[in-house]
Amino acid sequence: MKLSFMTWSCPDWDCNQILKAAKKYDYQGVEIRVECNQKHKIELNLSKKDRSLVKRMFKEEGIEIPCIATSLQFAIPDDKERRENIEKLKKYIELASDIGSPYIRVFGGNFMPLEPKVAAQKCGLALREAAEFAEGTDAEILLETHDFFSVSNRARQVIKEANHRKVNILWDIMHPQREMEDVEETYNHLRGFVRHLHIHDGFYSPEGKIEVCLLGEGIIDHEMPMWLLKSDNFRGYFSLEIIGKGEPEKWFKQYAEKFREIESSL
Repeated sequence: MKLSFMTWSCPDWDCNQILKAAKKYDYQGVEIRVECNQKHKIELNLSKKDRSLVKRMFKEEGIEIPCIATSLQFAIPDDKERRENIEKLKKYIELASDIGSPYIRVFGGNFMPLEPKVAAQKCGLALREAAEFAEGTDAEILLETHDFFSVSNRARQVIKEANHRKVNILWDIMHPQREMEDVEETYNHLRGFVRHLHIHDGFYSPEGKIEVCLLGEGIIDHEMPMWLLKSDNFRGYFSLEIIGKGEPEKWFKQYAEKFREIESSL
């Protein structure tokens, strides 16, 4: 199974530092977090020349860019904002194509005051339009199991509404479990659409807030998702997402070692 990390873990590192760490800790890919002023500078304003340089740099080091992680939301009541996000997503499709990344992560969001069915329809139609723009490229759009769409059948409804081969799922394994979903139930809803995953273990503080922790020290089941996907011959990435913890190398080292330990036990 392939392993990557998102640059949220190391927002102050440039591409050279990122690639060095990926190779040192045996990660096959790096997921680029955009729109957060990170030092890698891989953003929409990157010139065509610099996009080619980024693509070549990663290729020469044997590290893939499995996903570009945006903050764009589409299950939102403001039609003007949704239209702006569609147009921006089209630009990210161009960026992904230029740097050789197959996927762009998006959110549905928390959409109040829309009704759930209307939210899924608006989100699905927006993603379908962007997916049609992506025809002829290698880029696809992934809706993350996040916010209201942490519940897997809600995320699946968006995929049904989009009805396009280039609209699929990014399974953040923490969020459905926080919604008290059984892992197998989640996978049954998402099976056939999962292209990429986010991993991060966690536990609940006395205040009821989830705290991210080292892999194996929390309550988030990673073994079952890995087993289910391995059984289906999954070829995508499990991507470590750690935000605001500092000490990136500590997290990279421990998650990689524990991930491979779990994998070898399957």
